[in-house]
Amino acid sequence: MSVDVLDEPTPDDARRAVAQFAELLSDFKFAGAASFSSWLAGLLSPLVKAATGNAPSPLICISASSAGAGKTLLADVICRIVTGAAVEARPYSGTGRDSAEWAKKLTAFVKAAAAISVFDNANGAIGDEGL
Repeated sequence: MSVDVLDEPTPDDARRAVAQFAELLSDFKFAGAASFSSWLAGLLSPLVKAATGNAPSPLICISASSAGAGKTLLADVICRIVTGAAVEARPYSGTGRDSAEWAKKLTAFVKAAAAISVFDNANGAIGDEGL
């Protein structure tokens, strides 16, 4: 699929672009329009960072009710569109981990300065002092 981006897109052009993404992802079972919109925000966030002075962007969570639903693949689609490369997903180990070791992993993750950072297979609450 190739997409031509106009210098001055109209609202109708934007709606057509969203429809193209909806068609591209038609095999994924989004829970509803809000879920698809969240995925779209995940795609657009890294693309607009330059226009926002490299401001922090939101954490996007891709969740599903079952394993094998395509969560990592959805993240990979975003990464391939934004960077042209496959996503580098790293495991999020959750609670009960060695905090010093986790801090080292987070530091390495941040220093890699990837356009897209993905923690895979996060179960339960996400967040700790390192994040």
